[in-house]
Amino acid sequence: MKNPLRTALVGYGSVAEKMHAPLIDVCPDLNLLAVVERNSNRCEQKFPEVKTFRSLEELLDEDAADLICITTPNEYHFPMAKQSLLAGKHVVVDKPVTVNSWEAEELQIIADQKGLICSVFHNRRYDGDFRTLQKLVAENTLGRLVYLESHFDRFRPEVSENWREKDVPGNGITYDLGVHLIDQIV
Repeated sequence: MKNPLRTALVGYGSVAEKMHAPLIDVCPDLNLLAVVERNSNRCEQKFPEVKTFRSLEELLDEDAADLICITTPNEYHFPMAKQSLLAGKHVVVDKPVTVNSWEAEELQIIADQKGLICSVFHNRRYDGDFRTLQKLVAENTLGRLVYLESHFDRFRPEVSENWREKDVPGNGITYDLGVHLIDQIV
């Protein structure tokens, strides 16, 4: 792999702006060079050296990146990841990687056949409370683990108009927050 990896963000909503772009920016092995934003140039305001594309197709046609980080609404994860892998790009997809298991399996098969990496990004995996619990279990400090209870609290008096709340496959509280709990158990 080239070092640093030429990296592109596909989608530049709040998660990409607050988590992915800053993380890529401080990682010496990654170089944020491109972003796919349909309607604005918000990324260029924080990262002036970044080139903005209006579609994944334009980005791939220009061969502007080696690593594609997909941060779009969940329903687009599979087709965009597949398209990127077929174009010979490594892929990181924000959680959930896809909206069903067979799509995730197909992505892994394509990545394996092409010698590429396809991975899911779980930001909560690195939270201090979870890392501490992992360490305690690994060191057998707590003894044999027989039961684990975990939850997220999210109080909102009104229903959000966010895309995560729309009634389409891959949306809702299970895909948004439940994925973190499943990741912690696994």
